[in-house]
Amino acid sequence: MKSPFDNTRLELFEELENFVFENQLPLADQAHITQGKWVWNADYWTMEVCKCLRLGEKEYLESPVPEWLDGNPLFESRHGIHRKHHIALVSRFKRKELFALNLLGGMADDLFITQIGWGISIIVASQVKVWEQISGYDQFSKYGLLLNDQWEYEAINNICHYTKRYWRYSKIGFKTKKTSDFRATDIDRDTIMVGHATHFTQKQIEEIKAEPKIKVYIHDGTIIKE
Repeated sequence: MKSPFDNTRLELFEELENFVFENQLPLADQAHITQGKWVWNADYWTMEVCKCLRLGEKEYLESPVPEWLDGNPLFESRHGIHRKHHIALVSRFKRKELFALNLLGGMADDLFITQIGWGISIIVASQVKVWEQISGYDQFSKYGLLLNDQWEYEAINNICHYTKRYWRYSKIGFKTKKTSDFRATDIDRDTIMVGHATHFTQKQIEEIKAEPKIKVYIHDGTIIKE
């Protein structure tokens, strides 16, 4: 099946995959779990999602397990399901996210991303149009520094060089916060909001639906508000 992503986005997924592999964050600066000597973390998740988006679901599921994940029980099982199938599900969410943004992207020119991480959703959204402003939050503050080229990690300069290809302003609006601290009233411009695996409370969901500045909310590729 033909990918819904254009060649530029496929190249960006590959760039990000390689870039994260070469510049992995300390465990203290990213979500992670451990089991004995084994680790599963947000960097691995990002690389695998980028790989699946780049290859397509069928080819990804048939591809060999990366050497650094071979034998890792935290990769081989997630709640009894091989994590590759979970990654494939996430890639489906990202394809649905692209479809929803293509459908409703005209409703606002600002984009807000929950749990922004390395910015996969920025790459997805960049296929739709050039956004006036992109902002978001994550509980790990290093992502804000990385996305805005303000942190020299080891000897690396211009750590987010790939981002310069698809937005026209110099900074990503980033705040360090947990999902539990998010308030819909913090959005003060007409905005489209996207999120993945963001566990909002029912009260927060109702606040998002009631906030007039949030024109659209897309969660895991599903349109929650329009």
